[in-house]
Amino acid sequence: MRRLLVLLMVAILLGFLAAASCRRIPPDHIGIRVLNVGGDTTKGLVPQDFDAGFYRSIWLWERWDTLPRAVQKVSFTDLTDQRGSLDGPSISAKTKDGDSVSVEASILVRIAEGKGHVVYVDSGPGENFIRLARDLSAPEIANTVATMRTEDIYDKKRRREAVTSLYERLRTKLLTQKSLELVSVELTEVRYDAKYEEQLRKKKVNSENKRLEVSLQEKATQGGERDKIIQTTDNLVKEIQNRLKNKQSDISVNTLKRKQEIESEALKKAETRKAEALQARLGMAAEGSQKLKEAEAYAADLQRRALEPDQGNYVAYVTAQNFPVKSVTMPSVGVDWLSPIRLAAQAGAFLQAAGAAPPTPPKN
Repeated sequence: MRRLLVLLMVAILLGFLAAASCRRIPPDHIGIRVLNVGGDTTKGLVPQDFDAGFYRSIWLWERWDTLPRAVQKVSFTDLTDQRGSLDGPSISAKTKDGDSVSVEASILVRIAEGKGHVVYVDSGPGENFIRLARDLSAPEIANTVATMRTEDIYDKKRRREAVTSLYERLRTKLLTQKSLELVSVELTEVRYDAKYEEQLRKKKVNSENKRLEVSLQEKATQGGERDKIIQTTDNLVKEIQNRLKNKQSDISVNTLKRKQEIESEALKKAETRKAEALQARLGMAAEGSQKLKEAEAYAADLQRRALEPDQGNYVAYVTAQNFPVKSVTMPSVGVDWLSPIRLAAQAGAFLQAAGAAPPTPPKN
């Protein structure tokens, strides 16, 4: 039992010694190691940042400190319920116009990567570096306000340009002088003296009234231009409509005129054709009459010639043609019955038998 007790005490002692010889660095902190024993080159601060984890820590041989790794906020405000122990009051400054103002602002900073041991040498352990950032930032904010006119403070664009310029200058200064990284800077409020605030309010109201008057004038001008455009457009529409009507009227007149010309031309052609047809008809009728007269004359001449004394055979021949053939005896053998001369001879023989002159062929 005694041996068991001794072993338990030894285990407790060893556990205590092990815990005492080990140091834990939290995730949101930077470990700083300082050697208490060693030569001139090894004793003192180790130039290295140690990340979160467990490290050896020998009592009296070395010691460990930490610095916050997270972003830290520094405020400049007169509101006590919003101001911490490391914050500062509002910043007194003057504008470019010479007006006194109180500026409330805030900045966000953190220790630059790998610069924890440098900040430790400059500001010591804990959050003392926040105080250094505060003291370095206040003058720069005041200098920025000094470059702005009163109107610029209320102009969003110019105020944003001034804050951007402040951010670049303050970022470079904190990094080069204090190894701190500026995350952001913001001017939350700018206050004037109460009397000046009233003057500024009136000035701003007058400025807004002037801008309103200018806007009304522009609106009236634009309204007049709009009415002018509308009137011009209406006039142009009417002019186009009148041109269209005139063109339609001209087209109608030209169409009617062309129609009349075509009808007149067609009528003239029809009259011409009718006259030509009538003339051709009259000509053909005259030619027919002439032909008829010529035929009658020719027929009369033939009759005359047929009645001459030396044309007796021809008369007998015509008489035989008109005489009934059935009364004439024709040979049935041979082809004599087909000969007109033979037929005339037969007819002449018949007429001779009847007491007429013997038929002879007509002379040509």
